[in-house]
Amino acid sequence: GAVAEAAVAAVQKVFQDANKDNVLTEIPDWCTCKLTMEPFRDPVQTPAGFTYERAALFEHFRKLGNFDPVTRSKIEPSQCVSNLALRAATQAYLDSHGWAWAECASFVDHSTPSR
Repeated sequence: GAVAEAAVAAVQKVFQDANKDNVLTEIPDWCTCKLTMEPFRDPVQTPAGFTYERAALFEHFRKLGNFDPVTRSKIEPSQCVSNLALRAATQAYLDSHGWAWAECASFVDHSTPSR
């Protein structure tokens, strides 16, 4: 009857709420590199304030020269600083959204020794 239907609806809502972080969506722009379009592994920030994946930015320097890909201003690799807060936030997002790991199978957390 009505009581059983209400109980089923309540249980379904519990499962929907518990699964909300695993619903497939897009990985947010804030945790992806503008050069690789992949989640950050080792983000570095340029003096202009833009953050890129370290390997991608240094490859850009090697191939195209020492300038910021967005602002085109001249920079030296030594001026780039690790963006540890963004790295941690990206890792936390991926940890809480299980589906995202399948989207970025190449993501490796280099801060944790492999077992």
